[in-house]
Amino acid sequence: PHPSSSACRYRVAEPDKGEKGLLVCTRPWPSMARTVWGDVARFGEADWAGDLSAFESTYFSSFVDEGRRRVFALNLGDLAQVWADGSISVIGRQHEMMCVGRQDVCVVDIENTILQCPDVMDCLVVPFSDTDGGMNTSCNSSSSSKASDAQATTCGESTGYSGSQVPVAVVTLRGLESVPETLTGRLKQMVHEVHGEDCVPIDFVLTSTIPRTYSSKPMRQVVRQLFSGTFHGDLSEIANPASIVELSAAISSWLAMRAAPVLDEYC
Repeated sequence: PHPSSSACRYRVAEPDKGEKGLLVCTRPWPSMARTVWGDVARFGEADWAGDLSAFESTYFSSFVDEGRRRVFALNLGDLAQVWADGSISVIGRQHEMMCVGRQDVCVVDIENTILQCPDVMDCLVVPFSDTDGGMNTSCNSSSSSKASDAQATTCGESTGYSGSQVPVAVVTLRGLESVPETLTGRLKQMVHEVHGEDCVPIDFVLTSTIPRTYSSKPMRQVVRQLFSGTFHGDLSEIANPASIVELSAAISSWLAMRAAPVLDEYC
């Protein structure tokens, strides 16, 4: 979209502050999106010309600076952290972040903290909202590279978050058929000490296995849809489809428990 009130405000991340943001490309390279420059079949003819306006509006007009002036930067859809030596670590995809307490949080950081508990075999954290079922989330392991034309930018409005989000964790435990209150308290305390109060999961839903793709990536989007009640039922990309049946039942029970009225035992 062209710069407008919905365009994302852009600034370059500061390495000394350890800031994370969107990975963008500020200059095109020769092989990039070649077809936008004109009809490829007529390339080389005397009257051939590229479509610069299409290139600008489609690829390089998603950001504006503090003065609402357009910034030419291509959003690559990755989240990254830039370091003092100029290297960049790719930490995940843009849709894998969640917004809690006015800050963007990589849920893999929360998961890694939970996985430090010896009782936890596997863990998946997704955003949850009582009003809209949650929006977007998580990150991936990092890879570093030097990039002269790539930058990490901070952009609080970039990920399309809306409403108030809270983390909820799906866990697989060792030798336990339920999540005891003592373990719940211990896990919440671990997250609180490392990431702060806003990042503490509101609860832990037990399952025997996390839904994954055939390449072993967790089906984070599917789990989020299960919590929001919007799962479309497509199991074609899931390597362990039986996990969906089990997890769906567990989430349904958890949602029903949250919706049930709390009765005072003295009433």
